[in-house]
Amino acid sequence: MRFPLALAATALTLLVAPAAQAQWSSGLGVPSPLAQSAVTADDSGNVYIFNGETQFGSLTVAHNCAHRFNACTGQWTTLPFMNWATYGGEAVFHPQLNRIYITGG
Repeated sequence: MRFPLALAATALTLLVAPAAQAQWSSGLGVPSPLAQSAVTADDSGNVYIFNGETQFGSLTVAHNCAHRFNACTGQWTTLPFMNWATYGGEAVFHPQLNRIYITGG
């Protein structure tokens, strides 16, 4: 079943609710809880999270992980690592080309 989604990603949990529903519920936690990740969604109900950072005191560590959340099944899939580690970038899904572009970071 496909439906518009309202999404909110936090460092620990992805919250998912159908747009017509007024109540949020907690879903499975993000496999790698990171800050400043690039996030986008495709037109099949998947949410993608790329890269991100963690902080240890004054040390910032960039990561090159990638994950996909299937909103229909409620399951996370770990994707192949990115070629670079970065944080603070942006991701966008191009529906006509069925591609995800990640910029910045």
